[in-house]
Amino acid sequence: MAAGGMLCVSSSPTASASVARGRRQRRRSVEVRCSSVAAAGPGGPVEDHYRTLRLPPGATKGEVKRAFRRLALTYHPDVSKESDSGVHFQRINVAYQMVMGNMREAEERLEYWRLKYGLDDEDLDKYRNHLNDEDDDEWFDV
Repeated sequence: MAAGGMLCVSSSPTASASVARGRRQRRRSVEVRCSSVAAAGPGGPVEDHYRTLRLPPGATKGEVKRAFRRLALTYHPDVSKESDSGVHFQRINVAYQMVMGNMREAEERLEYWRLKYGLDDEDLDKYRNHLNDEDDDEWFDV
């Protein structure tokens, strides 16, 4: 992912991503909310991509796309008069690619679990709700 301060993002889809993309099109009810795993401290090497996109962690795919379009129209070098707009636009683009890539991986992982363990959509919804729920006490009630 990161080597020597450089961040490489591949935009070409893999064969497994193409197969998974076909499955996702059939199963539109699956929605994944992805959050930042490692929060960066001020001046730290890891950039908080949600902060770059001005989104709270846990944003939906649609919210990420809308935020990217809004920021891209603001900071695109052909539109913005600022001298460092290209740098801002590049950071926004990398953040968008990373967040959307994480969401794609999470969707593929959930689909894998669903197929491997025979999980229903209801089971996956319970798991998603558990991940987004702040009160874990209900899981320990017997």
